[in-house]
Amino acid sequence: MVLLYLSPTWFAGYDIFLEVLFALVTLAIAFYSLKIYKLSGQRESKLFGISFLLISISYSLWAILNGFALSQLNENQCALYLEDVGILINLGIYGHILFFLSGIATLAYMTLKIESLKAYSLILLLVLLATILVEEKQMIIYLLSSILLIYIISAYIEEYSKNKNKKVLMILLAFFFLFFGRLDFIFSTISYRFYVLGHVLELAAYALALISLILVIKHQQKNKSMGLRRIP
Repeated sequence: MVLLYLSPTWFAGYDIFLEVLFALVTLAIAFYSLKIYKLSGQRESKLFGISFLLISISYSLWAILNGFALSQLNENQCALYLEDVGILINLGIYGHILFFLSGIATLAYMTLKIESLKAYSLILLLVLLATILVEEKQMIIYLLSSILLIYIISAYIEEYSKNKNKKVLMILLAFFFLFFGRLDFIFSTISYRFYVLGHVLELAAYALALISLILVIKHQQKNKSMGLRRIP
């Protein structure tokens, strides 16, 4: 029996609300990223948008699943087991995992700054196969996403060290929060406190990413209104 996480009963409704919020915020991030791509033609913005669209779908599935699949463990906490739910909900759990990891894998591919469909398909295939074949689904989703986030963070550290751009710094901090949120979820089968803290860190991460993109949009629109063609 695979335990996906422990959650305190008092947090059961809040986590679903936050996951709906995450789905909406990541959808907004995808929208603004694709809008930036439309204005600038930057390939990175397009991939960033696609990544967060996939992540938004994963949170949508997760919020729906948590509404149906939480089982009462005791008076203090709830638990979600992979085998305790029906086939459709199990498929939904796998869908959530695959969409989320696909989004993070696309972000990792974006930071490599190469244009190779073979390289992208290799990263995606290895991540998805590991998820399907490994029995500990909870561990693999958080471990793989944490590893991919390390590469993403290192790329943004390198980029920030070159130009000291505040918007890049905000994205960097967002991925730091997301990384530590993933680490907390790794231990969410041990204590529900990690599950709660993971949600708080993810909220901070997505809020920072969205604010950064809104600032980029405003900057680009300001430059456009001034008749400037160059977009930094």
